[in-house]
Amino acid sequence: LWHHYVGIAAYLLLLCHPLLLLADGWRHSAQAGLAAIWPQPPGALIVSGWIALLCMMAGLLATLD
Repeated sequence: LWHHYVGIAAYLLLLCHPLLLLADGWRHSAQAGLAAIWPQPPGALIVSGWIALLCMMAGLLATLD
């Protein structure tokens, strides 16, 4: 049972990571905050990272009953 709580905590921390990057950049300006999570032009690494995050969220959502 404890591993479920650890997994949920890890998942929530993972979801907070982009938000914390956004908040850190936002202290300087809105453009800096957005550039921290989605630089222009977005490279293949940024796009694949967001796709991986969305796929992992979908996979975990399917397993959490």
